[in-house]
Amino acid sequence: LLDVVGLLARKPEWQRLAGILLYLGALFAAVTVALGLQAANSVPHSAEVHPIMMDHRNHGFTVLGMALLLSLWRRLSIKRWLVVNSAFQMLTAAVMLAIMAHGADLGGLMVYGHGVGVAGMAQQHDHDHDHSDHGDGADHHHH
Repeated sequence: LLDVVGLLARKPEWQRLAGILLYLGALFAAVTVALGLQAANSVPHSAEVHPIMMDHRNHGFTVLGMALLLSLWRRLSIKRWLVVNSAFQMLTAAVMLAIMAHGADLGGLMVYGHGVGVAGMAQQHDHDHDHSDHGDGADHHHH
């Protein structure tokens, strides 16, 4: 929003702040993905939740990749605010935000819909398997 308003209102300081926020967002996306991978391997969950968790993980990787792409594009772009550059950045950012919102919804579904990570649910949903699969359901071992 700062980028759009800064561009329309001709406020370059707002655009600079938007860049700083983008770089911070990319950094925190990397931290979030790392912590999410750790949680996926340590939080008990049911076989029913596993595909949701894998989709949530994939959304996180996608957002991280897009945030890094946007950060690099913004940093290396010499004539940053040409129409094509601006349109590419705004469109990519909008798609990234939509993917992020859907991934957050999946995370909420896991916690509030299925009790993943909620104290007392561990015994009810204990589930052990490898989280390196890509949602194909292969080689799951349940006990």
